[in-house]
Amino acid sequence: YMLSSGSRYKKKFVMERELDFNPPETLTPAHLAKLQYVEHRIGVTIPLEELGKYRLILDIYDFCQKNRIDVASFDRRTQALLQRLNEQYVMFMTHDRSLLNCRNLYPKDKNDRFYKIYLFEDEGDSGRFYCLANDLDLTQRTFQIHIAEGIFDILSVYQNVRGGEMDSSTLYIANNGKGYLYVLEYLARLGILNCDIHIYCDSDVKLPALKRLLRYSTSAQVNGVRVYYNEYTGGSDGKVDFGVPRDQIQISQPTLLTNFTT
Repeated sequence: YMLSSGSRYKKKFVMERELDFNPPETLTPAHLAKLQYVEHRIGVTIPLEELGKYRLILDIYDFCQKNRIDVASFDRRTQALLQRLNEQYVMFMTHDRSLLNCRNLYPKDKNDRFYKIYLFEDEGDSGRFYCLANDLDLTQRTFQIHIAEGIFDILSVYQNVRGGEMDSSTLYIANNGKGYLYVLEYLARLGILNCDIHIYCDSDVKLPALKRLLRYSTSAQVNGVRVYYNEYTGGSDGKVDFGVPRDQIQISQPTLLTNFTT
């Protein structure tokens, strides 16, 4: 769903518009339920003043008002959809500040768990992945790139695996279904080529398939890739990914991928 096609909301390849992620002045039980859902998933406390770092939205109407997005201009169907999403879903903004990834707090089935909705016009080749906000210094000699598949995976990697470490050379990215290759190629176009690449795989992503994919990445070929799995086996199905609290993470030794021709 495209919520706005107005030219004043279009995004550039290099994102310039700053968005206000500050929480509503008055927090309702519904707002707190969304925050507690995220905190429970990864087992950490998220201070309200850090919502911008997580690009986390507790109330879409409050967010739109702060950022001068005219919800009243949307058609009725879109307004009804937005109301339902605001009532039942917690929302994360993608890196390009155009797309909201919404996660249902009360899913009825697996088809009701996720939703994606555009607040700004999609301009094609952009950063439609999730990334923890950080003031990256592009003059750094080496970058630390941490990539997982889902938003909760990378949030847990940041907090529970890396201990919240972040500096001006570090990125934490969830590829959001766009794929590891897409993310690495996007970063390469920004000039981020000399980097230590760390990939935290879901249990169903096998090394041979990942290696075949990454052979098309210049960054992977030049730098190599360290791959990690969560070896914790106490989950209900015997295996878990990284989007869990710290006591459910048993990180593997890294597998270093360097030769992508075989």
